Amino acid sequence: MVRLQSMMAPFSDLVPEVFRSPVSHYRMRAEFRIWHDGDDLYHIIFDQQTKSRIRVDSFPAASELINS
Repeated sequence: MVRLQSMMAPFSDLVPEVFRSPVSHYRMRAEFRIWHDGDDLYHIIFDQQTKSRIRVDSFPAASELINS
């Protein structure tokens, strides 16, 4: 916060306010793939470092609409 204030000082003397994010349902966008494994069908995401598949059965960070 101090760093941001010092960077913005030449432009404004307003003090920024910080607000706590909700614990869940705060993401309005999420990208999943549909994966077939025999007769099973489910959503996956990919680990960005290893590119391995991660099965997703619930994603509480996503909005309630995405989770429904």
